[in-house]
Amino acid sequence: MAKYYVCKIAYDKQITDPVSRDCGKLKKVHEPYLVNALSCTEAEARITAEVGQYIKGEWSIKSIKAVNVAEIINEDTEHDRWYQARIAMCVVDEARGTESWVANTALVKADTFYWAYQSIVERFKDSIVDYKIISLSESSIVDLF
Repeated sequence: MAKYYVCKIAYDKQITDPVSRDCGKLKKVHEPYLVNALSCTEAEARITAEVGQYIKGEWSIKSIKAVNVAEIINEDTEHDRWYQARIAMCVVDEARGTESWVANTALVKADTFYWAYQSIVERFKDSIVDYKIISLSESSIVDLF
């Protein structure tokens, strides 16, 4: 199973909105990135290598935190946003004759809330396990490395 870390970085970003009176000024931003790594040290090395290519000027890693993400859906698509879904799956204990629901977190890459929902339905349509989408919300994650 893959292990993921959220790495929050801080850097100065130039405001490019021509309507804003602050256009051209620098603004301090904090952005979270999801990193697939075996350890916190590897996550730091990967985020340093990846983000260093795109951000000019000074930037720093503010935090690295392990997160429980069971599945990534549509990671190879060109969509702009990440959505976080809580999906409960029915687990049957045949020895006891009981069933219980186990919740997992999934991240879905999609353009809209509707397409995120449709991607989850498409992913689980052939599943033999009953599932429920408990929640679906837009995530602040910028990218996955």
